Amino acid sequence: MVDLRVVMVAVITASLVLGSSRAGRADELLLANGGRISGTWLNRERRAADPFVLLTQEGVRLTLDRDQVREAHRSRVEVVQYQKLAPTYPDTAAAQWQLAEWCRKHNLLKERQVHLAAVLKRDPNHHEARYASGYRFIRGQWLTVEEFRRSKGYERYEGEWRLAQEIQLEEARRKKNREEREWSIKLHRWRENLETKDAAAAAKQIVAVRDQFAVPTLKEMLLNDASRAAKLLYVEALVEMNTTRSIGALVVSTLSDPDEEVFYEVVRRLVETEHPELAEVYATTLTDPNNVRVNRAAIVLAKLEATMAIDPLIEALSTTHAVTVGGNPNLSADAYSASFGKPGNGALPGGFEGNSFTAGNGAKTTRVTVNNQQVLNALVGITGGVNFGFDQKAWRHWQSAQKRKLPVFNVRRD
Repeated sequence: MVDLRVVMVAVITASLVLGSSRAGRADELLLANGGRISGTWLNRERRAADPFVLLTQEGVRLTLDRDQVREAHRSRVEVVQYQKLAPTYPDTAAAQWQLAEWCRKHNLLKERQVHLAAVLKRDPNHHEARYASGYRFIRGQWLTVEEFRRSKGYERYEGEWRLAQEIQLEEARRKKNREEREWSIKLHRWRENLETKDAAAAAKQIVAVRDQFAVPTLKEMLLNDASRAAKLLYVEALVEMNTTRSIGALVVSTLSDPDEEVFYEVVRRLVETEHPELAEVYATTLTDPNNVRVNRAAIVLAKLEATMAIDPLIEALSTTHAVTVGGNPNLSADAYSASFGKPGNGALPGGFEGNSFTAGNGAKTTRVTVNNQQVLNALVGITGGVNFGFDQKAWRHWQSAQKRKLPVFNVRRD
């Protein structure tokens, strides 16, 4: 008796050898043993439990159990038509263009590209084939869209065409965010260690920080930490960095920290840095809507002996402010949100970073005019003892006379 399974295997083997190279194949079954059979799949609407029935190109009808077939691929009717039609077209540019158009109309995109390439091989200046292949005639030469964009300095980046400069900026932004997150983790861990037996080592790690990516976290911790000792560690690290960003963080602290001892220590260290932009920054702050900040700015200007600030100090002798009724009159992290900015552009002179205060407790406010004692003290100190009190008119008259006497006015403390 003939073993039907042996016969079937023999037929499959013959089909694998002969059928793989013959044109006109339609459907294809990928077998569990790694082989494949081409032909016409007769029961495409089979149920999951039914076997596969295939008519090979040699006319053999095969029935395969479902566990013998790994995948089954249906061939589109258009593919069968194409396989019969393609050999009938001659190997000329015109004929291959016609075949490429037939493929386009029947949505055979891969096959179309083959024939477009055949057209261009025989006629490199075939305009229709060039355009269909994605080329454009630019400055006397055929370029693909990709080639043209690259010639303009664009690169493919995450699915989009971006200028090299844009990619560099994006990579820099991502690096900045990544580095800042890492420093945030480190600094907060060291802050926790300040309360443990490892406090001495943690303090050394904090004051040794010199990486600019650590500044945002140091600034945030300086503004919000309740520990004076910890704050002074952050101050030490920021002062030793002595960069625009770190100095900016310290400036914000002087205008917002409720701890008077921390305030004067930061002012002392800032004055020692002799940073050229400090006087301008604090002079700008004299117009701040918050009266506490105006007086704090005046204190710093006096320490800087900033003669360039005489005019803005005169204007800040008496200022009008919105005063909260029923709210917390003290300067605190809860009462204000810190942000220090130059009016109009949200950035400090010289590139400093920071915030400006905004009342946030919803209490009723009223506007009052006040005399600023620290502003007067700063004027008296900077001018060498001149004192017209809060009489702004007298101060302006005196200053006008001084300018007439001094053809070259010292605009910055050396």
